[in-house]
Amino acid sequence: MKTNNLCFLIGSIILVPALLVSAQQRGMKPVSISIDGQQIPLYSQSHALVIGVSDYWNIDKLPGVIQDVDAVKISLEKQDFSVTLVKNPTKDQLENAFDDFIARYGQGKDNRLLFYFAGHGHTLTTSYNEELGYLLPVDAPRPTRDNQAAFQKGCMEMAQLEIYAKRIQSKHALFLFDACFSGSLFENTRAVPDYISFNTSRPVRQFITSGMADETVPDQSVFRRQFVEALSGAADSDKDGYITGTELGSFIQKSVTNYSRNAQHPQYGKIRNPNLDKGDFVFVIRKSMTPVTPLVTPTIEEERALVQYGKLEVTTEIGGALYLDGAYLKQVNPNTVFTLKDITAGDHTIKISGEETVEKSVTITPGQILPISINKTLVNVTSGSPEMVFVQGGAFRMGSNDGEDDEKPVHPVTVGNFYMGKYEITVAQFRKFVDETSYRTDAETGDGSYIWTGSTWEKRSGVNWKCDAEGNQRPQNEYSHPVIHVTWNDANEYCNWSSRKTGKTYRLPTEAEWEYAAKGGNQSRGYNYSGSNTIGDVAWYDNNSGSKTHPVGQKQANELGLYDMTGNVYEWCSDWYGKDYYARSTSSNPKGPALDSDRVRRGGSWRYNPHYSRTSNRNYNTPVNRRYDLGFRVVLVP
Repeated sequence: MKTNNLCFLIGSIILVPALLVSAQQRGMKPVSISIDGQQIPLYSQSHALVIGVSDYWNIDKLPGVIQDVDAVKISLEKQDFSVTLVKNPTKDQLENAFDDFIARYGQGKDNRLLFYFAGHGHTLTTSYNEELGYLLPVDAPRPTRDNQAAFQKGCMEMAQLEIYAKRIQSKHALFLFDACFSGSLFENTRAVPDYISFNTSRPVRQFITSGMADETVPDQSVFRRQFVEALSGAADSDKDGYITGTELGSFIQKSVTNYSRNAQHPQYGKIRNPNLDKGDFVFVIRKSMTPVTPLVTPTIEEERALVQYGKLEVTTEIGGALYLDGAYLKQVNPNTVFTLKDITAGDHTIKISGEETVEKSVTITPGQILPISINKTLVNVTSGSPEMVFVQGGAFRMGSNDGEDDEKPVHPVTVGNFYMGKYEITVAQFRKFVDETSYRTDAETGDGSYIWTGSTWEKRSGVNWKCDAEGNQRPQNEYSHPVIHVTWNDANEYCNWSSRKTGKTYRLPTEAEWEYAAKGGNQSRGYNYSGSNTIGDVAWYDNNSGSKTHPVGQKQANELGLYDMTGNVYEWCSDWYGKDYYARSTSSNPKGPALDSDRVRRGGSWRYNPHYSRTSNRNYNTPVNRRYDLGFRVVLVP
């Protein structure tokens, strides 16, 4: 449960289609309504933007959100929507999602658009007693009395939605908020739903909220379940084959109030604008649908019993953090058996991340108790050939407006397909390269390498790739650690050797490829670190490393299955470093400045605090620098 100040929120602007079409055509099917026996064209296209924020960095997580937005997406696609799904966006990504979606789909006069936001909402009261509502992105600061200005800057004000509503050129838009809502965007409605008429097609911006500003909204969303039920036909009160926005609001108001036992009182209405309050949003019920109107409205416990659930009986050999569909549940011990109850029927992903990370996909059927075993795996990090992970190319926004000067400006970048090393190159893998080539590193031909004494760093003769961070010779059982004390030149020679040996092209990643992969590629959930917003889940850093490197692959992988992209050791990239390069970077497969004095290194290390482990943070060294926390991983060109 959330309080009335920090509440669960789902916002939605909806544009709806009529008939079932193929996945490629979804959203492009024209929709007509029957008025006085005539078929009147209403919509030409139907598109939806569905946004869910679950894994908050600074405030309570919302485990139910991801399942909610997935369910809404499925329901809307059954209604023939084209759905764009965005999960865990930052403030910049949230604004870009709205801007890009409206620019692409909101200019067609006869389109209908849907924006669905699921996450935290918050209300601030001004000195003149006006309440301001906010949508909270994944990186929102925790709201306190002392940081109101920073909080407002880091969140999206509800008034911005009014700007978006007016910016849309499409005639119909419906906003739904499963939240304790504050503000005065719309006029509450108590009118009886009207029949479909020519007025229906006039422009309108409608809003439905799951409760009033002083009410509490649960994470397990009654509102979402009733919204999905309504679209199945239950909200068609006059049985004419259409569900208007007014009918939807009326249905949700009655059903949610009842199922929540008067804990929630949904509100619905139209925007306070005489040019946008005359029409009515319309859903068309497919002929195959049979409107559902319960003769007796069940209580919330009875309604819950009707939902299809199953259980998971988990036997695990490993311990660590337990995740279901990406949402953290609890810590589990190794060699234990436990049961997860009330899991909705369908496909799910279960993961345990501790000394190693194991992830499995399961399918739950109603009433089933599904046994699943999570066993230890053997990670092969001692062979000469690095294990590679395919990274499908795509577009992303590189940099951060909240980071250092050299991380700005945030700019769009597109990278092609590539394979990224699953792990950092280990001592054992580098040893095989040396054994086969008799290669001597820069540390060996020069004056050693920098070590960490426990309080400072100093250069020590004789220190090389065989040594640990303190300059001691590593025992054989530490050869699964990432190799350190190697220069950019050494790393590049390793890539050249791998290419000659295999006949394939190995190289260091470009800085853009590195950041794209660290952020999760096209599977990105917008985490601050590579794979999580909780750095201890994915990284060895100054507070948990014990001032030393650790075997690769012990922490949780990121969305792509890459390990230690955050922490453990810094990683060389192929690019020359330019502090202001982002201001002039090309957008397609950038490779850095043509020439400079330093090479890029990324990812933070066991010695540094979380700030340096952010996926957007940049750092650099001369190509001949070698030190106690600097290694590399490789890229394979397809």
